[in-house]
Amino acid sequence: MRDAPSPSDGGAVQVATQSPLEAEVDGGRLGPHAHDPGRGPADIRAIVVAHRDEARACYEKSLSAHPGIEGDLVIQWVIDPKGAVSQVGNDASRSQILEPSLVTCIAEILTRIQFAPSPRGFETKAFYPFNFHPRHLPRTAAP
Repeated sequence: MRDAPSPSDGGAVQVATQSPLEAEVDGGRLGPHAHDPGRGPADIRAIVVAHRDEARACYEKSLSAHPGIEGDLVIQWVIDPKGAVSQVGNDASRSQILEPSLVTCIAEILTRIQFAPSPRGFETKAFYPFNFHPRHLPRTAAP
């Protein structure tokens, strides 16, 4: 059991980059690129983990309004060439939690983050798997 948001089994952060020119030339198909500094999977994972307490607070708030929600929540977003976050959403095909208020709360956290700018003008698409479960209080001995 995990009591804080963390990557699901191995912490796979998926990242893809695309230059504005490629979007025009090949209809938006992602091309393979080396990751820009500060935008690789390890970089993004470290930044998201640094905000885990905020994400956990979002989950706790949603849990109080919707008891029983738990499991994976895969969030996807786009980092523009300047490092700003946009297009944040839930990847419903890979998520067990579909509660919109939780997605909105985590989206607000991500949009406040300033990622590294892309020196090559690339847009970065990222996915992060959170795994949320209610915290269980330790049992105390009966008097």
